[in-house]
Amino acid sequence: NYWVHISCPGHDVEVITELPEQLQSGVQSDWESALPSTLAQAFGLGEAANKMLGTNPQLKNLSYQVWLGTSPIEIPIQLHFDHYESAFNDVYKPIVMIKSLAFPVNTELSDNIMMPPGPKPGGNGNDYSVHVKIGRMMMFQDCILTSANETFDMRLGPDGYPIAGDIELTLRTSVVYGHKDYL
Repeated sequence: NYWVHISCPGHDVEVITELPEQLQSGVQSDWESALPSTLAQAFGLGEAANKMLGTNPQLKNLSYQVWLGTSPIEIPIQLHFDHYESAFNDVYKPIVMIKSLAFPVNTELSDNIMMPPGPKPGGNGNDYSVHVKIGRMMMFQDCILTSANETFDMRLGPDGYPIAGDIELTLRTSVVYGHKDYL
């Protein structure tokens, strides 16, 4: 109930940590007027008419907005890790493993050929996508890790690794969700 679960089957990564105190997500729906909405634009009079009239009246009926599209969901999240038994296993390793999900994937053909991280278009079996479950509230499959920035506490445990750390990451759904998909 009170956990964030991040996994990537293709990289054999599974990290479970406590929920942050706050959670944010966002989506943007873009709209614009497809028709000229001012008198000068409508009659092709341009800037000269604006200067002559001293104003540029708008035509209400021509200002109707047309949908251009909706963005994928963005989920910025900050996770905190504390040392309980092993600073390496409790702090350093999970943070580095999460950050590694943003890097391209080396192919079996050559280390010089790299494929983009995340799901393949069409969802045809590439398990390098990131799955995130946030408590019981949200679950997103096939996400892309677009950024990951870590901060380590410089107090070190007996094993030489930081005893605490944070990672700020931004996840993005790989597709635009429809109304039914989101609910």
